[in-house]
This record gives sequence, structure tokens and C-alpha cells, in this order.
Amino acid sequence: METMKIERDFFPKVVTALGRSSLFGNLDERLLTQVASACQLVRFAAKETIIEEGAPSDCYYLILSGEAVVLG
Repeated sequence: METMKIERDFFPKVVTALGRSSLFGNLDERLLTQVASACQLVRFAAKETIIEEGAPSDCYYLILSGEAVVLG
């Protein structure tokens, strides 16, 4: 896992993706921008585990590119 700062030119893509999500979709542009400002961009390697079933989590993952498989 690699955590990166969201670059200025990528920031609008994050705001748009948040606006399309079921959790944040009802927020206006100003609030979406505030949420996006608190986000971190994380890149995972192929086949890397993002989170394991039953593990506590304090974050929300939104896939901006690529794909993930849910195993259970």
C-alpha cells in the first residue's frame, strides 16, 4: 500500500467520485470538496489485501480506477 497526496489536477476526480457514491451523493459541491480535502489517495499493488473480513476499520474506500474482488 502506498499513500500519496492528492495532486491538484486529480482533486476534481475525487470530488466527482464522492458525489457518485451512495454515502456522499446527496452532499452539495461545497461539502463534497470539504470531504475530498480530508481524503488520502492510496494505491494498492495487484493481489494486495485491502481489508480482511471482520477487521475493524476507520475509513471508507472508494475505487477511482482499477477493480477489487470481494472474497468471503
